[in-house]
Amino acid sequence: MGGREAARGGGSRGPRGASTGGGAAAGAATDADSIVTSIQTRVWRSLKKGYTYEAPFDESDAFLRSHVLEKVDMVVMYTDLVGSTAMTLEMSEERVAAIISSFVHEMSYVVRQYNGYVLKFVGDAVIAYFDGTNDMLMAAGRAVECAKSMIRAVDEGINPLLNQYDYPDLSAKIGIDCGKVLVVRYGSDAQRSYVDLMGPVL
Repeated sequence: MGGREAARGGGSRGPRGASTGGGAAAGAATDADSIVTSIQTRVWRSLKKGYTYEAPFDESDAFLRSHVLEKVDMVVMYTDLVGSTAMTLEMSEERVAAIISSFVHEMSYVVRQYNGYVLKFVGDAVIAYFDGTNDMLMAAGRAVECAKSMIRAVDEGINPLLNQYDYPDLSAKIGIDCGKVLVVRYGSDAQRSYVDLMGPVL
């Protein structure tokens, strides 16, 4: 696997008090302050009002279905929540669910700001990818900048709010790799059969 960066939880700084929420489509501006502010609004709603996130997989699904049985140059990113096993032993089911849901959806939100696609969630991890068909170096650069924004999102966007509700700080482990990946479809239905990726970088 390629380079790794670990995000360790920050202190209990207060929220910035942003006002906008909702996922943004790929290709949106990647202003770091705007990302943090938007994340804080949604996390606050999730903790306080039971905000329900929308699934972030539609764009990835459409992209993969247009490349079935093709090998595509991709940069693949793995983002794992550190310490979730201990959380499940020490915290209530409701708290664990709230933390993991907020984490995976907010990391997905950051991916989409950098023209990335969210492939799937695996437990407390997000598997995402960046299309490198036209320029693998540019895709790799977007992935690295995305990872940096993820770290900041955890430290400055999520953790300060979790602290206010007596939740533990979160940290993330991020891995990036690149290469050719095969797009496979499990079934004959072009629109509904499950699609996934295969290759050495996975």
